[in-house]
Amino acid sequence: MVREVAAGYRVPAVEFDRARYPQLDCGYDDYTRALYRETNQGAALPDNPADPAFLRWRTEQPNAFLLRLYRGVKSADWRVLVTNARVPLPTSVSNFAQDYGAWMRQGALDFVSPQVYRRDLASFERDLDNQLRALPEESRRRLVPGVDVTNGGIDELIAMIEAVRARHLPGFVVWFYRGISPAGWARLKASIAPERAPLPWRE
Repeated sequence: MVREVAAGYRVPAVEFDRARYPQLDCGYDDYTRALYRETNQGAALPDNPADPAFLRWRTEQPNAFLLRLYRGVKSADWRVLVTNARVPLPTSVSNFAQDYGAWMRQGALDFVSPQVYRRDLASFERDLDNQLRALPEESRRRLVPGVDVTNGGIDELIAMIEAVRARHLPGFVVWFYRGISPAGWARLKASIAPERAPLPWRE
């Protein structure tokens, strides 16, 4: 379906959000049990969903899927960007078997937007820096963090955007536009966004 969208419609990007397990105790269905036995010398699934080997194996499944999806999109239209908005590391791995650092290292995303949704600047900067430390340097240039305006107010949003810019990251994603009041939009335009933003896929 994603390949069809990339091939048949003029879309700039696909944002594939839910490439993860809903929670850690998933993976006990018949299909997954059979696949695990097939790829683990006939071994049964561990009863403990947090078993390190089982967690690693489950993490490998979306890793492989995202790479197939990326290649499928690019084969349909190389110009379409593939992105993902992720739970930040390390929670994404420990709670959802989702390692977006591996996706970046294997070249399965054009950019990633970890959901650094925090109420105050100090916790935002701490978690953003944790994400940067978790990625190799070449991947950091494709990190476009998510900022949550609904957790705080417009002053916090402006401070967080300035923190992103201070780290020379390529951009940011605001969750979500309806959380910004008309007065908030006016503040943004008067302070940190006085000019129309260029869209990278149109340059």
